[in-house]
Amino acid sequence: LRGIAQSGEEPDIQGGVDFTCGRFYAGVWGSSIDFEGLATAEIDIYGGFKHAMGPITLDVGFIYYAYAGRFASDIDADFLELKLGASGDIWKGGTLGGTVFYSPDAQFGVGPSWTFEGTLAHALPKVGLFSPTVSGTVGHVTFSDLDDADYTYWNLGLTLGFLEKWSLDVRY
Repeated sequence: LRGIAQSGEEPDIQGGVDFTCGRFYAGVWGSSIDFEGLATAEIDIYGGFKHAMGPITLDVGFIYYAYAGRFASDIDADFLELKLGASGDIWKGGTLGGTVFYSPDAQFGVGPSWTFEGTLAHALPKVGLFSPTVSGTVGHVTFSDLDDADYTYWNLGLTLGFLEKWSLDVRY
């Protein structure tokens, strides 16, 4: 989760499905995890509303993070985040975005948290069936009630879109 391994730094199996209706969206995403034998899966439920205002697209939504496993009910890992984002094309094929996430009580009941995130993506020329996009994200998490727990994270990746509605993302 945002640069913190939830799988003992082992590879995860992840997948999700998104639904859209006009400007509304909803989805479910899941990942294998390993919380020291307490939880073995993360299931995220999310939704929101996107609205284009000229070259800028606004995104207002939520994400609920739920954890399942043998003893998942014994840990206070589930939490809700609210999201406000904006993105826009800054050159042909290039998109810049920024998002702010707020949780009134973050994972493990540590109190309020804020996350500030910036993303840059560039669509590459189509290669056969694939539409590749390279992207990167930098973010910073700050916790209201925890001293010295704030941190910065980043990732770089390649997304291969295919068959209009499918994609494969490889990310470090």
